Formats: sequence, structure tokens, C-alpha cells
Amino acid sequence: KLAKKLMGDHTESSYAYDPLRVMSEIGGKGLIVGKDVIGVGTTHVAMGLLGYRQKRPKVGVRYKNDEGEVKLFKLDWQGMCSDGFHIFFPEYDKVSGTIISKAKIGNADTKLTDMKKTMEIELKILGKDPHFFMCRDKDCFCCRLSWEFSTSRPFMFLLRSLFTFNRKNLKLFFRDYINGVWQPETPRKDLLFMGKSYYKR
Repeated sequence: KLAKKLMGDHTESSYAYDPLRVMSEIGGKGLIVGKDVIGVGTTHVAMGLLGYRQKRPKVGVRYKNDEGEVKLFKLDWQGMCSDGFHIFFPEYDKVSGTIISKAKIGNADTKLTDMKKTMEIELKILGKDPHFFMCRDKDCFCCRLSWEFSTSRPFMFLLRSLFTFNRKNLKLFFRDYINGVWQPETPRKDLLFMGKSYYKR
């Protein structure tokens, strides 16, 4: 019932996942439907609130604002490795009421979550250890090289990718790592969670 307000308040200057942040603040619930659906809807928000940055391509789209001016909107959000989301699931189970229920809709697996609780758990864990969500694949570009705190050695990663002729990693290495830029360029001071800013920078 609040969809119009949530999206009406979402402008070109809003953080990409801001509607999910607002939903978590006002007691929103997350309904995850589908056997292969991952995540709970708040992890990307937590990463943004903590100010963790990725090296991303220098891309954007042009748009016309309310004043008729043509502006450039730059990519300014974090992506995550899809194999890392499930690492949080045991942590959600430790806090009563975080996973409200699990069931099936037809043949689809579903979870109903408390978004405020999943967000609080993610902020607590990732605030202490930003590497927590990273997958175990040593050849995963996203986890090994794309974050400002990634620990892999770029030269060795490149050599391994050349040796195995990993086209995907070679493309990502030259497009994102060599030519990329840390996004967002500056912390978003408008991002607040329950009255507190979680930006470290």
C-alpha cells in the first residue's frame, strides 16, 4: 500500500536500494519466492550503508530531470557475488523472528523475513568483517578483486586467468579492474539507518 510513496520519493539522487532501507525501518517484511532465489533483500543495502566500495565500470545513462536538463546518472551501487548470500542464512536462524516462516507456494520454496532484523544482523557482521560474505572460489573476480578490501594479488589473478583461458575473468579484469573506478566516488551522507550513519568514510 506504500508502493507509490516509496517509489515517488525515490529520485535520481537516491541510493539504488533506498526503498528497501525505508521498508526495513518501517517494519517491512520480505517475501522471497522461488527455489533458486537467493538473499533476503537487505544485504545490498547494508553494504551501501557501511560505505564499502567496489571497482565498477565507468558507465551511466543520460536522463532529463524535472527542469528539462539532460544529466548523466552514474552507476553508484554495489553488486555482490551470488554465492555469498547463503553464508548469512545460519546467522539469520540464530536470531528468533528473523525468518518468520518457511513454506511453499505451489512448488516454489518461500521465506518470509523481518527486514529490520536481517539488516541489523548484516550490519553487525559486515561492520566487523567485510570479507564475511565472500565465496570460497579463488577464481571469483567479484570476491577476489572487485572490492577495495579484496586481498588477491592482481598479477597472480591475471596469470591464472590467462593460464586457464578464463574469458569471463579476463574481460572483468581489464574492463573493471584496470579501467574501473571505485563507486560511489564519495560517501552518501543522506543514507541513514535508524538515525545513525553507518559510513566509515
